[in-house]
Amino acid sequence: MMNLTVGKLTDQEVITIARHYRVPEDLCPHRNVLVAQAHEQLKKNGFENFERLVAMCVYQDREKKKVLPSKDIKRLCKSSRLPLNEDLLESLLSRFEDSEKQINYESFFCALNWRVNPVPELEVVSYIKEGTDMLEDAMVMEEEVVMLEYLDQMRRTMHYESQQSFGHAVYI
Repeated sequence: MMNLTVGKLTDQEVITIARHYRVPEDLCPHRNVLVAQAHEQLKKNGFENFERLVAMCVYQDREKKKVLPSKDIKRLCKSSRLPLNEDLLESLLSRFEDSEKQINYESFFCALNWRVNPVPELEVVSYIKEGTDMLEDAMVMEEEVVMLEYLDQMRRTMHYESQQSFGHAVYI
């Protein structure tokens, strides 16, 4: 990249490019967080027809293996008007499916049953003391340090590669 720009990029421009092309973090929340979010939505809508959903799954499970493909369970949830948004349902199904894209429907609907298996409600934890933004400033500084380290590593790599292309092996 430094060869292409002949060193004309500023530090801020390189940081912006590095942020854009960085390896994405795993943003998928933990299974328990998803279940807690589902419980919240199901409680708001007063949904309690879990026995009927399990009965529908038992009817669909002709081989009596207690598992169904996740697409079938999604279809059953949609047809039963399970009050979960599309993204949350997809995330939940992906967390409960096995390697063959099958879901144990009893454990899935048992986990969603907020009457039988309540989970503690989600709490938003504030790490910033009232009246101060010290933690926020520290987080920004930490992010900048990480980005500057990455920038420095990119420069070293680019410098090393440019030296290699001219037949020189120079280590900085």
